[in-house]
Amino acid sequence: MHMHLIAVLFALQAAAIATTDTWIALTPPDAQMGSSVLAADPFNPDTLYADAFSVNGMGKSTNGGKSWELLPFSSRGLLRQIIVERSAPNRVTALTWDDPDQSVHRSSDGGRSWSSRHFSSAVASLVVDLAIDPRQPNTLYAVHERICLDVNHCVRDSGGISKSTDGGAHWTALIKGTTMEQVLTDPFGGGSVYAGSEFSNWLRSRDEGRTWAPLGVTGDEKVFRMELDPVVPGTLYASTFEGGLWRSDDEGSTWTRLGTVFEYYGIPAWSIAVDPTNRQTIVVGGGSSYGARRSTDGGRTWTALNDGLLGFALAPTQLAWIRVLFASNGRLYGAADLGGAMMLQTLPRPRGRSARH
Repeated sequence: MHMHLIAVLFALQAAAIATTDTWIALTPPDAQMGSSVLAADPFNPDTLYADAFSVNGMGKSTNGGKSWELLPFSSRGLLRQIIVERSAPNRVTALTWDDPDQSVHRSSDGGRSWSSRHFSSAVASLVVDLAIDPRQPNTLYAVHERICLDVNHCVRDSGGISKSTDGGAHWTALIKGTTMEQVLTDPFGGGSVYAGSEFSNWLRSRDEGRTWAPLGVTGDEKVFRMELDPVVPGTLYASTFEGGLWRSDDEGSTWTRLGTVFEYYGIPAWSIAVDPTNRQTIVVGGGSSYGARRSTDGGRTWTALNDGLLGFALAPTQLAWIRVLFASNGRLYGAADLGGAMMLQTLPRPRGRSARH
């Protein structure tokens, strides 16, 4: 009887404690590292790079965001993107929007030293996204938005795709005259390149950008963003303005609708992250106050993943969008506008007990 009573007490204690996945800030509020720019090292999951926007610099953590150091990196404007490359350890590339120009910065020693090149291309307008060929690290692809005063008056040759084969020193135009907002290269070295935006067709090239073909259509839904599977080559995910998430298993030729992430038209997922340790777990970052959502069944059903976001400088109702990404060990990170870098952590939480009558 005595042992039975002890077992009952342990069971009651366990029942009174539940766990919750909660976003925690990785930096103090007065020293936030990372607005919406955050990257994880594919060779070391504890190494992160983030925008130190308050000093126009870049921060680096080697312990999963517990502490940060400022790198000898500075820009004259906005740090737009950080890419930790897959071609070799410690290779980092950054894109900055300098007033009124743009620059590509590259490091081969984990950010200890940098070489910078002013961006010059036959495609007019800002570079909004970069991608690097993992087989040939000096081959970079950039996409540009089109410059338009209105729907009928656009700057000639603005917008499109450009390419560099010498590490960003020189660029050639591949496509001109259309808005492009995202570019992806096959992380497994297959050579495929994907580019597009919600304002243009999504395209795929299998010959390093010499020729392009439209991707298969996702029904009547309009694709907003895409992401490549971190484990299975040739698998892509796409979010749409209708709130859907789609997957292709053949490099974008055909698509299957997985489910609905956000129930309202015009609320697509801004970023898509697939857990490399469990492909059934997919997390998306939304915009317009919708925060983040997670699926544990491959995208069929979704639940909100917003606990802890109120602890940031901007509440979820004020967030424009949230970027989410998985490290190679399955740890989930995020960045929310000026809210700084964050990590999802499972914490114990007391579970309420029903009152006795």
